[in-house]
Amino acid sequence: TRALVDAWVGPDDKVVPAQGPGPARSGRRSCAWMATPRAIARFEELGLSPPPGPPLDVLVRANARESFRDVDALPRAATASTQAELDAALLQPALARRPDSGGRPGWVVRPSLTNAGRARLLVDEIAPDRQVAALERAARYAAKHFPSGPLDVAPIVDVEEEYALHAHLSVHGDLRVGALVRSTARGGVWRGAARGDAPPLEARSIRSSLEKVAERLADWGYFGPFGIDAIVWIDGRGRRRLHAPREVNARYTMSFAESGVPLV
Repeated sequence: TRALVDAWVGPDDKVVPAQGPGPARSGRRSCAWMATPRAIARFEELGLSPPPGPPLDVLVRANARESFRDVDALPRAATASTQAELDAALLQPALARRPDSGGRPGWVVRPSLTNAGRARLLVDEIAPDRQVAALERAARYAAKHFPSGPLDVAPIVDVEEEYALHAHLSVHGDLRVGALVRSTARGGVWRGAARGDAPPLEARSIRSSLEKVAERLADWGYFGPFGIDAIVWIDGRGRRRLHAPREVNARYTMSFAESGVPLV
């Protein structure tokens, strides 16, 4: 959106294209969505000073879903590294949906390293008479994605609210936390964001989860921007429940500009 571009790119900023000619050397400070080897190489190719960033193995670990499952996991969520583990996860009883949802219980399967709404597989709770067909479908999906790493298996839940909390972690471990952002998504894909408050207890829990994530990131040698996504969901008894973090994004994100944390 235009508003998002305006939030990210100032009138005196220059955008480096993925390929082709880039801006002339200017001695300006550079900034990357994520300081990957590819991004750094592109800056160097154009004679620009690349932004500092942690090693690739740290970036991978910091963005992997399984790295933070123990901070707060949805009930019956699992990480599958083999077909047997995937089958076992999918054959569990799924969580009951909120009483008025009308939705079917089931699972969402995603690669460890992918955006929330991308490359996912939705699986209805598996009835005994559909077990063979359902697991064969899951196996075809897994064969495509297992070479890139483990799969995340999470129960489908009815989301009431979505939040994001962003921060910047310095190379010395100093933490600068932004304002809470209320996110809008459809089909697991980000649609927009604006600052928004949460009930005090939930806001404190989200902040506590972010601080736990920050401590772990610092221990691994990560520094730079990061954020966590959190959801409030309604369980099968109609109770309001918080899940934070739902995602950890050790990079800039679409809603980072709304947080008030400076781009550095």
